[in-house]
Amino acid sequence: MGVGSAVPESPGVSGARERIRHAATHGLTILDLSRLGLLELPKEIKELPELTWLDVTGNRLERLPDWLGDLTELTWLEAGKNRLRGLPGSLSVLSGLARVDLHANLIEEFPARIIALPSLTHLNLAGNMISRIPENSDGPGRLVTLNMSGNHMDSAPCWIPELADLQLLDLGDNRLEAFPDQLNGSPNMSALLLGGNRLTSLPDWLGDLTGLRKLDLSRNAISKLPDSLSGLEGLRGLHLSHNRLSGLPSSITGLSSVTSMNVNGNMINCVPYEITSLKTLTRLDLRDNRLTDISVDLSELPSLTWLGLSGNPLSRRPPWLSSMPRMKWLESPFESSRAGSR
Repeated sequence: MGVGSAVPESPGVSGARERIRHAATHGLTILDLSRLGLLELPKEIKELPELTWLDVTGNRLERLPDWLGDLTELTWLEAGKNRLRGLPGSLSVLSGLARVDLHANLIEEFPARIIALPSLTHLNLAGNMISRIPENSDGPGRLVTLNMSGNHMDSAPCWIPELADLQLLDLGDNRLEAFPDQLNGSPNMSALLLGGNRLTSLPDWLGDLTGLRKLDLSRNAISKLPDSLSGLEGLRGLHLSHNRLSGLPSSITGLSSVTSMNVNGNMINCVPYEITSLKTLTRLDLRDNRLTDISVDLSELPSLTWLGLSGNPLSRRPPWLSSMPRMKWLESPFESSRAGSR
């Protein structure tokens, strides 16, 4: 290459510019620049002022340019799986931005500048390195889903109670040692995911979260369930695998809508008779516990089609196993069947 010769563009950059030209020519409002190996965003994107959706997932971006704030019509930004450590302050002017996906980056501090965006409803910060949470949020009242799983947090954001519309909160795979008190008084939350933390106990007010449909507390160190669990009448999915439970409380009778219960990998030595009241239960995972006998007749569960019993020191095959014609999947120390083949 001679002196002064232009450095050829990488295929990714050339491909990005071609997509930008195509969008400009056809008046498109969406732009997909994902997985092109980009080190920075082409400035030509500024020529698309009507852009509403921008996907730059899976590149090698270390920063987002300040001029993104000029894309005033932007409502959806996907920038996951890059190398971002922060966000430009100019994003705070994008009043129409509703969805932001920044998962799997290198962000260490919660981006307080965007949390107050008036239209923001979905924020994904999973798989970053966040440990510092600002105490003041400037009113993040519109969020419906907040995913902060896989970070380095030892506490939940103190402003969670301000999120009146929050329906899904994922704080899984962090460093929480106590169930967040900030969740007390969140009756509208439908999905709470706290798996993979360091929780040892649950609060008595857990049953006050009456809007819950899914509760994931797996991979913690919980040894007892509160009786208030009976208040979760609308709960459909209960995930408690890999804790330190020795039994299930009689209060599970209150879980009248539950369809899936996973208590795999605990220390449960007895199945309570009250479990037979769960007439909507279709999936029950009791694998890898300490059950030596199951005297409770699980055939009284009319909806049960999936049952896991393997990994228990059962001394005999429960006789009721032969009275479950609707079983589609069964795994026990005595047989392993799929699609009801027994």
